[in-house]
Amino acid sequence: MKVLRFFLWLPLVAVLSPAASADIYKYVDQDGVVHFSSARKGPQYQLVVREEKGTSGKPRLGGVPPAVREDHGRTIGAKSSAYNVDPELVKAIIRVESGYNAKAVSRKGAQGLMQLMPGTARRMRVENPFDPAQNIEGGVRYFKYLMGLFAGNVPLSLAAYNAGEEAVRRYGGIPPYAETRDYVTKVLHYYRNPNSPLPATLVSSGPRRASRPIFRVVAADGTVMYTDVPPTVGGSAEARRLRF
Repeated sequence: MKVLRFFLWLPLVAVLSPAASADIYKYVDQDGVVHFSSARKGPQYQLVVREEKGTSGKPRLGGVPPAVREDHGRTIGAKSSAYNVDPELVKAIIRVESGYNAKAVSRKGAQGLMQLMPGTARRMRVENPFDPAQNIEGGVRYFKYLMGLFAGNVPLSLAAYNAGEEAVRRYGGIPPYAETRDYVTKVLHYYRNPNSPLPATLVSSGPRRASRPIFRVVAADGTVMYTDVPPTVGGSAEARRLRF
């Protein structure tokens, strides 16, 4: 049976365009290797992301329709209230982290709306980081933990969310990382000015994406995979370079 091993490729796919979305199945083999596929290759594969179809409304943020963001907003309100965290701050974090794309995967492997790293997701008891409700609750719970750790200091907690709590402890403040400093500034901007675009200096100073191209490959049986290795295009597969 043909098995697609996505564990090498998926972290390289940053935030995929809606045109590249699809159902995603996950399987962990006996060696602990995680496999992702757009087709269920056997009973061991579990659905972790379901493609949303028939969603109406004009996308305005990251290609995500307003109706979807409103649905996320209700979840944000409920989870934030449960942990006594300002929902507007959570919205600002999500806007910077994923642009409200519940299927977002960073180059480092952070997943979902609040871009939880696998280790953080496990700590926060998140079973499926691509499930919006689970991801939001895990992210809010983790941020609440950081706020307690740093005595309610929002900038330090944001820095820890981005760079890790140990980095903030080590430097005794916001680490001198350009990405982290930009991240804190962007989140605070959207928190204080939710309807205001970022200043041009911040838009251009974000972390760089990987320069290598990502290819979307469709096999003869319709299975989709993403890879940074230029595929051989023949009669059995169709390859298309994605633009990000």
